[in-house]
Amino acid sequence: MKSKKKSTSAFSIIMNTVIYGVLIVALLFAVFVNINKKDNEITNFFGYSFAVIQSGSMTDGGFNIHDMVIIRTVNTDDLRAGDLTTPEDDGDIIVFYRFYTDNYPSDSIKIDITDQLDTFVEEENYQTLPENVSTKQDAINSGASLIFHRIISVKIDQYGTRFFETKGDSNLSADNLIREDFVCAIYVQSSPMISAVFNFIGTPFGLLTIIMVPIILMVFFQLLSFGKEIKSNVFAMKLLSRKIRYKDIDLEKVKLENILTEAEKVYLYDVALKEDKENLAIILWSEGVQESLDIYEKDREKYYQYWLNNFDKKEIEKLQFLKIKADLILKDKSSEENAEQKAKQIFKEKKKNGDFGSK
Repeated sequence: MKSKKKSTSAFSIIMNTVIYGVLIVALLFAVFVNINKKDNEITNFFGYSFAVIQSGSMTDGGFNIHDMVIIRTVNTDDLRAGDLTTPEDDGDIIVFYRFYTDNYPSDSIKIDITDQLDTFVEEENYQTLPENVSTKQDAINSGASLIFHRIISVKIDQYGTRFFETKGDSNLSADNLIREDFVCAIYVQSSPMISAVFNFIGTPFGLLTIIMVPIILMVFFQLLSFGKEIKSNVFAMKLLSRKIRYKDIDLEKVKLENILTEAEKVYLYDVALKEDKENLAIILWSEGVQESLDIYEKDREKYYQYWLNNFDKKEIEKLQFLKIKADLILKDKSSEENAEQKAKQIFKEKKKNGDFGSK
């Protein structure tokens, strides 16, 4: 007997894996979004995160309010300013903490700063901090705002500490200088398509979509699988009652080997027409049954005994009943309905009399 390669549920497994994977990612992303929305602390994932534009200060740079942008952690030594005389030479865009210090003394801290060209600059203003704020964590705890602006100059003080002068592309004036340890991340330029996807995901509807679509797909495939199982069961029952022949079934859509019990397979092979047996065996068993089929060609009784010796108690009783039914159909030419009724009576009597013996 030639073995037929089973059309297994590999596709279903792959689809379920993909759907569950997407759903998990979506849920993680939703949690990720909410963490970033609730706290003013950036949560990194392998060094990457995102920021939601909160104001119109970068509109001229192509960033609108509520746009979601990809950012990553950065070594501040690598940050650079653009050349103001060359519009196409844009500076890096960074995310940093800035404080609004209306409730604090308005005098800016004055220090001497030299820029990267070692040009001495006197009394430059840098970010004014409340007296109780000296670190980034202090800024987070004190409710500092996260700002998304472009670097227009980089300066270094006499102690080697870097400061960044930033400005919103739509703003008329620059910000106060930002100390390097208050810089959180750098903007990662992405394709318009990726930006559009992130902007969509960043909306409530987008988040709902990426969560609901995998769930809907999962339910759809489950219903599809359930429908196929019902169809397979219907065809299996029709085969067992000899209302149809196996060749009348679309075997690409009906997986009999997963529906029929082993006892039913043995019985179905026995009562099938002779010209159907070889191909039917391929459908019922993929491999490992050649010995029993060879026995069948020589002695039908030994064929049944072969299977009875290899079944557990539950399957043995079922096969004993089906063997009686097959005898009535093949030997006595009983109809399906009559064979079913007679087989039940005979099986009950034999079991009561202990005619079946023990395994």
